[in-house]
Amino acid sequence: LFVRLSTAPPLITASYRLLFTFLLVAPYTLIKHRDELASLRLRETGLAALSGVFLALHFATWFTSLSYTTIASSVVIVTIQPVFVVIGSWLFFRERISRISAVGGLLALSGSFIIGAGDFRLGREAFYGDLLALLAAIFVAGYMIVGRKLRAKVALSAYTFVVYGSSALTLLIISSCF
Repeated sequence: LFVRLSTAPPLITASYRLLFTFLLVAPYTLIKHRDELASLRLRETGLAALSGVFLALHFATWFTSLSYTTIASSVVIVTIQPVFVVIGSWLFFRERISRISAVGGLLALSGSFIIGAGDFRLGREAFYGDLLALLAAIFVAGYMIVGRKLRAKVALSAYTFVVYGSSALTLLIISSCF
């Protein structure tokens, strides 16, 4: 709601959201958990940064979707992200999908398509907003999939520092290009 009410462009709003989060996390991590940061391996840092890029893309597409479609449509579509987590976990980690999960996922996707079809009657802008919200759901699923595996090995403070830092940086770069 606050994103929709803001007069700032969506990418600027998203950039500020992640930048402020990073600035709140950074001093605590650098003072109290510097050793956890130092213990990160290059691969772990890279994966956490990738997770942050996914998070940045999520906020960029979701906040932008709110300029084109209704808040209700955008939120409903973004919240189907667990479906994409299940699909991604199956694709990348060969995790099994139960029958009930598959049926639930198909129902959720069907509902999103119904919302999208309904918004198409409102105009192409609403449909475009719905597509952006769908991309936001996919991107946040990427953030969660990478983070879930990584968080099993990496301390929370180091993980959030790298994720929010790379996310804020990604959004600042994107917003400066557009």
